[in-house]
Amino acid sequence: MLLDHLPRTHLDVTLLYGVRYEEGLLYREEFERLAAEYEKFRFLPTVTRPTSAWQGKTGRVQTHIDEALALRVPDDALTTDVYICGLKEMVDDVRRELKQRGFDRKQIIFEKYD
Repeated sequence: MLLDHLPRTHLDVTLLYGVRYEEGLLYREEFERLAAEYEKFRFLPTVTRPTSAWQGKTGRVQTHIDEALALRVPDDALTTDVYICGLKEMVDDVRRELKQRGFDRKQIIFEKYD
């Protein structure tokens, strides 16, 4: 989706990507390359069980929602869509957090895979 979308869009795109271990960051190099190539794309990986070598963000994606939404201007909540994919607990938590921040349910697209 990103490879098709990024060259054609003027919108900001942020990928907040959470995994337990660094080796779970599938396509990490590709996402980092896209972030370097497209100013409008941000890649925010976070690891819940990092090794001592990990230098990036830690913790669950829920703790980084505000940072992921930081590019939005305050009134932009009406035009921002959020796509969530993952385990039920994370999806439900993120949906709840977004609703508390003023997002309408129609702006929150999700898929649970457990």
